[in-house]
Amino acid sequence: MSEHALERVFRPRSAALYGISRNMQNRSNQFFLRGLMDQGFHEAAPLYLVNPNAEEIAGLRCYPSLADCPDPVDYVISLVPALTAEGLVEECIAKGVRALHLYTGGFAENLDPRRAELEQRLIARARSAGLRVIGPNCMGLYHPAARMAFIPGHPKEAGDVSVVCQSGGNAMDIISGLAQRGARFAKVVSFGNGTDLGAAELLEYAAVDPEARIVLAYVEDTSGGRALFEALRRCARAKPTIVLKGGISSAGARAARSHTASLAGSHEVFTAACRQAGAAVVRSLDEMIDLAVALSTRPREVAGPRAVLLAVGGGFSVLTTDALAACGIDLPELDGSTLARLRELVPTDGNSIENPVDTGYMGEDAEAALRAVTEAVAHDANTDFVITMLRGRDLPLDEQRRTIEELADLQERAGKPIVVAARRDVGELADEALRLAYERGVAVFPSPVSAGRAAGLLLEWRRQREGLPLLP
Repeated sequence: MSEHALERVFRPRSAALYGISRNMQNRSNQFFLRGLMDQGFHEAAPLYLVNPNAEEIAGLRCYPSLADCPDPVDYVISLVPALTAEGLVEECIAKGVRALHLYTGGFAENLDPRRAELEQRLIARARSAGLRVIGPNCMGLYHPAARMAFIPGHPKEAGDVSVVCQSGGNAMDIISGLAQRGARFAKVVSFGNGTDLGAAELLEYAAVDPEARIVLAYVEDTSGGRALFEALRRCARAKPTIVLKGGISSAGARAARSHTASLAGSHEVFTAACRQAGAAVVRSLDEMIDLAVALSTRPREVAGPRAVLLAVGGGFSVLTTDALAACGIDLPELDGSTLARLRELVPTDGNSIENPVDTGYMGEDAEAALRAVTEAVAHDANTDFVITMLRGRDLPLDEQRRTIEELADLQERAGKPIVVAARRDVGELADEALRLAYERGVAVFPSPVSAGRAAGLLLEWRRQREGLPLLP
């Protein structure tokens, strides 16, 4: 276990929800109480509810004040308005609380100087007493190993992906997007305004956190300058780090200012600094999720940009080939021995054995023929990886699992990635099959283009890292 000072924040011995409503349909109850109970936090550690007007909520005892809760109270989630937060800070200091998560907004992001002064004042007071503050204006922590989550439905199994995210909504999108693809998480932090605990310190922590193997960061505020760059450099030198910057347009910068009180800074300067540090830079959440999947599975070892595509439909193949070329992915001619084998396997009517290989009609025993085609192209000497399209969205789960196992074994025999692409949505595979694919190192993407884009981003990141220390 890491000895970093933030371990005290991420592994509380107990937690309190301060200002929780008796109405279980209340938004904060839906988020935090249900999220913590869904993870089973209350079964592993004390969970205190603070509401002077209720005796119990959801079967848990309520306390009239923080002082009335049994000791210790390590972590407090504030659900009260901004104007009452200073009093809560004093209660937390008196109680010996380690970390205060300010969920509610109404601080500097309001662009009201008085609210900005309030935020600075309460943060200064907290710091003077050693009380760490997450936020304000954020969702806080998701740490499955400690049974912490900010909404119900997050995976309970721990993993090795850590996320440092200034936006709560984006954090939830990253979690749901990657979880659907089979990934699991070490820690996710939505830090909002980040007035105390911000991106730089969280990246420093992620760099040494043994639970994290891959780090994703979404930031809007780059005013940290040198400290942020140094933290990013240390993190990117220690483990694969993917960065997405929000507020790159003038309109986006205005939105960032009113979203998390962020000063967006120069996108060009920030991007250059990220690349110099050794981090991969992406332009959207979709790119971030796809690249994280690629780095977590066999495509992380892709040797080059030459792909073979097993597709369905001539027009689709043509458009996909053009789109892949725009991502820097080439579909080269297959070597002679591969073409000879494909002539034996692929019916000539309505199909093409050129690359892309159109496998829309494969005869009566289509599944066996497709397995043989995939085996043949996987060993082609002119290509670096294979993109194969999903077949049969209504396949029984056992057949889906068998297909995934076969592709995983083929990757090992061929020594190159075999990635699976849906036509539009990875939901064509069952959740259990997607989880198995991830565990076996088979990357699944929403489309062939997203697969190619991820490979292109990975290869570009690898080129940019030339001369830097090798990552484990």
